[in-house]
Amino acid sequence: MLSVSSVALATSNDITSQQYKYKKEKVDEMLKDVLKTEHQLVPKYCRSIAISNVSKEELSIAIPAIKLAVLANSTSNENVIIYLDKNQEAFEDIKSLLSNYPVKIDIYENSDELVNKVIERQSDESSLDERRLAIITKSTKMRETLASTINSLGNNPKNIIIDNFAYLYNTTRSEYDKPSEEEIKRVYDQIK
Repeated sequence: MLSVSSVALATSNDITSQQYKYKKEKVDEMLKDVLKTEHQLVPKYCRSIAISNVSKEELSIAIPAIKLAVLANSTSNENVIIYLDKNQEAFEDIKSLLSNYPVKIDIYENSDELVNKVIERQSDESSLDERRLAIITKSTKMRETLASTINSLGNNPKNIIIDNFAYLYNTTRSEYDKPSEEEIKRVYDQIK
């Protein structure tokens, strides 16, 4: 689990360098963290779930993870909102799947828009499920997606907990646990 919040600072140069340092620290933590898959505990008590990077080819692998996360959260919270990345290849298929569940669906185009939408809907910062955002994506994109979200949260004064839930796609669990040098570079490229 990764908790991200920003720090108010005095000058714009200080803000830029301090925010980058803060984002880098959070990405460093994330790279050491254990990332969850559909074979582990599903993130629960999340009012917000974001689904991204699903292609048509891997849809059959992604569906069980999506169903599990949606069911685990919507049965205990009728206010669950599913945020769908409209740029993913399987967008229409996932949207159709979600129409079978009693959840609200909202569409986003990038992590900045996602974070803004989650914060707009946040009504109680002290509530764990209000503050929690579960990100569902393929294992080969999880760290990159988390880093992009950390970057978007960096300028935001609200405290949000980011949780991850990936389905293994084109990788083994041991490969997923140890990011390659190329993946680490792509992850750090997400923060500015």
